[in-house]
Amino acid sequence: MLDAAGWKPGSDGIREKGGQRLSFNLYVRSESQTNITAARLVKEMAKAVGIDFKVQVVSVDKLTELTTQKVKGKMAPDFDTFIWGWGGDPYDPSFLLSILTTGEIGGSSDSFYSNAEYDKLYREQTGIFDTEERKAVIQRMVAITQRDLPYLVLTEDPQLQAYRTDRIQAIKPVCPEETGDLFCDQVSYDGVLALEPVAGASSGETGSGNAGLAGLIGLIVGFVGGVIVTRMRSRGQNEPLEIPE
Repeated sequence: MLDAAGWKPGSDGIREKGGQRLSFNLYVRSESQTNITAARLVKEMAKAVGIDFKVQVVSVDKLTELTTQKVKGKMAPDFDTFIWGWGGDPYDPSFLLSILTTGEIGGSSDSFYSNAEYDKLYREQTGIFDTEERKAVIQRMVAITQRDLPYLVLTEDPQLQAYRTDRIQAIKPVCPEETGDLFCDQVSYDGVLALEPVAGASSGETGSGNAGLAGLIGLIVGFVGGVIVTRMRSRGQNEPLEIPE
């Protein structure tokens, strides 16, 4: 595809066309080893096809400055690409859908994407109360983003929730019921508060308090993450849990 578009490998293997090189900076947060690793993988894989990514590890504050700065009152971001991530509401997609609307440029938008058809569909789906009808409209919106690619999604991080079955009675899944998780991130902790110890389990080994809660270990919550040209800026400025390597 690059050959057909006229981008030919130069002397160092990086493709060139009309005096321009396929070379870009790629910013990543110093606070996230996971994102740094992803950036290095992107650099390695892109180089194999003749594209150069210069990985720049910067602080969250610096990356925020680069992606939100203004000049004379107008948005003037200073980056080619960066890796961050978004988290959303497990019950409703409106927040994540809104990030790509034209109206969010200067607000939550960090891809500066604008598409009139997408904006129209976003407004339409907010007034639909039939689930299947709304889902069909949202699928059209997703198809538009898959075509235009304002974001390149690298990973969708799973949520890992673990508990001890020898200490805690069977949990009641939520999000959704029957097949979901122990609790819904950013929505409700009712599932955790309702935990009960297994009959006969002693609370003496873990001190005072609910033995079920004391027996809960390894509750690790992940977020949708690893997105080129995105930011983890969901409600509350939450950051994904980073596990040192």
